Amino acid sequence: MSHYRLPPKNAFCHEIVYREVTGEDDWGKPIEETTVIKPVWFNRATLFSRSGNNATAEAPRASITIPFKFVLTEIPAFKTGDKITFEDEEYTVLLSKPLYLEGKLIGHRLEVK
Repeated sequence: MSHYRLPPKNAFCHEIVYREVTGEDDWGKPIEETTVIKPVWFNRATLFSRSGNNATAEAPRASITIPFKFVLTEIPAFKTGDKITFEDEEYTVLLSKPLYLEGKLIGHRLEVK
């Protein structure tokens, strides 16, 4: 039986800003709560698809790994459609999945676009 280990803390070298809409003000503008989450791993990728002779590459997509063990702030309940800022670029949460290692919940994995 093989045992997997969580990478060391210095492998999670990024910081994100999570913005959650918590309501609306009297003028109908969204009220946002901002949370800085660090350390995380931000992995950029591009979605590529091929069908016959046509190939397309969509806008950059990314995944974000957030380990509970190293994050000192309270981790919010991520919702589809919430905004994340990384290196002055804004991303939208598409999917939030729990991360398990050997049957234990160890963090979250977000897919953003």
